[in-house]
Amino acid sequence: MHSSLLLLIKKNIPLFSRNSKINKMSWVTFISVVVGTISITCTIAVINGTSSLVKKTLTTFDSDIKISNSRSKYFNSSDIDTENIKKIPHVKNVNKVLEETAYLEYKQNSCIAHILGVEDYNEQLFDKTVGEKKFLGNNCVLGLGISNKLYFSLNNYIDVIKIKIPKKNIKTNFFNKIYYSGTLLPVGIFSVEQRYDDNFVLTNLEHLQKVTKNKDLISDIEIFVDNEKNINFVKTEINNLLSSDYKIVTKLEKQKFLSQALNIEKVLTIISLTIIILIALLNLLFILSMIVLTKKNDIMILKSLGETKIFSLFFALGTLLGGAGAIVGTVISALIIFLQNKIGFIKVGIDSVLVDSYPMEIHFYEYLGVILFLTFISCLLSIYPARKACRFNL
Repeated sequence: MHSSLLLLIKKNIPLFSRNSKINKMSWVTFISVVVGTISITCTIAVINGTSSLVKKTLTTFDSDIKISNSRSKYFNSSDIDTENIKKIPHVKNVNKVLEETAYLEYKQNSCIAHILGVEDYNEQLFDKTVGEKKFLGNNCVLGLGISNKLYFSLNNYIDVIKIKIPKKNIKTNFFNKIYYSGTLLPVGIFSVEQRYDDNFVLTNLEHLQKVTKNKDLISDIEIFVDNEKNINFVKTEINNLLSSDYKIVTKLEKQKFLSQALNIEKVLTIISLTIIILIALLNLLFILSMIVLTKKNDIMILKSLGETKIFSLFFALGTLLGGAGAIVGTVISALIIFLQNKIGFIKVGIDSVLVDSYPMEIHFYEYLGVILFLTFISCLLSIYPARKACRFNL
């Protein structure tokens, strides 16, 4: 009896059915599931890859943790004992920063920029900088956008940039200047992301403090951690050291709204593709219903022989068709993602300072989720024709 059931299963696997119409429609459904699976997994991979790239790019310029005064833009560097912060486990580097807005003049060109005086050059910017990466005296590194505005060339290490920084809380009169004057010698250019490239200049902290005649004033303290996983731990330890006058912000908190926006985009895209695949899977319901009708006599013979697993037969056929399509699609998409990350054959198609080809990144649980979801939908769609087959009377 069970051998008869197995024979019926073998004869009626939709992809190998002798009925040409069922065979063709089965292949169309199978291919639709495969293509749909590839579409979902590759789309997820592109969104993940792009999200990682954007987050990495936007945080290249930022430190892992930033300490600032919640009541004032500036505070005395001696107010915070940075040596105690350096003793916290997982802290890699502590960097004092002074940020000022300045008017820049270089030859006949000028612009407004934010000047960052730093103790140490940000290691994360090393690969993004052309030219000198050490600050000696009045040396500075320009953002790409700033260098373009000033028409600066790396071949010129002679001409200096004249800077004017507005004074704070000063009464203006004929005898008092309303700004501090100084010079910077550009020795390099960095390129991270447009909003940084167009607005920032990096220089030596001591030199900027000298120009503004504020020897000990800083605006922030930047902290770099050995691993992103330890950021929250380090923040907690710093909170225990400082008073409530200071605000401590991590780069993860800065990324909060960006992450939410990217996640919403990901969910909406997946929902759109899922609806398309569900429409394609409706063919599965139609195909199983056709098989049930064409095999009515075989089903009745099996029932006369006492076979009770008719429901399981058609339920398994539908699940097999959808599940197999999902697995094949996942394997093909994994190959596509691997090749894309190796050789980058899918190009962005526009001039980009970031990447030439689409970055792709996907996790195992996302693969598994796609397979289980499509298999589950196939199971649901198989219930109706399977129950219909069980209702045939002798």
